[in-house]
Amino acid sequence: MMWVRFPSGQCIQYNRAAYVTRSAEYSDLYTKEPAKGGTWIAQVPNSCIIEVEHACRVWNPLDAGPKDTETARELRSIKRKIGKSR
Repeated sequence: MMWVRFPSGQCIQYNRAAYVTRSAEYSDLYTKEPAKGGTWIAQVPNSCIIEVEHACRVWNPLDAGPKDTETARELRSIKRKIGKSR
């Protein structure tokens, strides 16, 4: 699977693309290496960014909520203390 990001910001996902060849101005996307019988899918300008895997994903474990029971108890204790001080 490949993602092609155009300079305009548009991104197109090619589900079957797995191989790229580049020329002076264009890149050709194939299902696999052409010499091994790969099928041509698309031709895109070299000004595009081609991603073979997903872009980096930032994950913050705190967003998922506490899974550690000790941490969860501590957070509940802090919330109670704040609630009492109001």
